[in-house]
Amino acid sequence: MNKKNQKRYCAKIINISVSLFICLSFIFSCSRESDSIITYIVFNKDFIVTITAKGMIKAKKNSVIAAPQTLDNRSTLSYLIEEGSAVNKGDIVAEFTNSKLETELNSEKDEVEITKAEAQQKETEAAVRRLLLESQLKSAEASLTAERLELANLEFIAPTKREISKLNIKKSEMEAEKIRRKLASLEIIQKEEQKYMQMKIKQAEIKFNNYRRLMGLLTIKSPNDGIVTYETNRSAERK
Repeated sequence: MNKKNQKRYCAKIINISVSLFICLSFIFSCSRESDSIITYIVFNKDFIVTITAKGMIKAKKNSVIAAPQTLDNRSTLSYLIEEGSAVNKGDIVAEFTNSKLETELNSEKDEVEITKAEAQQKETEAAVRRLLLESQLKSAEASLTAERLELANLEFIAPTKREISKLNIKKSEMEAEKIRRKLASLEIIQKEEQKYMQMKIKQAEIKFNNYRRLMGLLTIKSPNDGIVTYETNRSAERK
């Protein structure tokens, strides 16, 4: 190998050594940098910004809630939501108590139950009377059939006995007809009693529902979502 070629060979070795050194340095530097990187765990949540400020908030819409005018002086305020409370539509904001109204409501409730029980009792009594009359009618019709058969067998006996048998048949026919009229009359009476008791029950239920509606007025609910604020009653100088 001549000197010129020997120099070229040495230059290639030097170039390869330098390139290898640069690569190794880059690799080691990257590994050291990766060890020093700070990582954080990321969560998906709402971004909330709180701003503190002073001022006056004005409602977009005001809803005035007052005690119903139908409540008398016997009503007492038993619950009032605190001022500044956030409410949703339908939340209770105030409650009143009225012992007289509660007593009347319970009385009318009992009246409804008593009237229904009375109507049921009348229907039961009418059903018993109807069964009794139907039993009497069956008995009378059975006697009438037997007497008619007996009369047919008395064709060749004394006329006196035949007349007595005919009288018995006539009596049984009249008794059966009497029972039939009683049954028809009982049915008419029962229908009228049913109408009367149904009307009486309806009247009692109307009174009960009226008192229940008044009791419902004792509980005041929010008509919409919002914030509760108190307002002074100018006429009474009260909140």
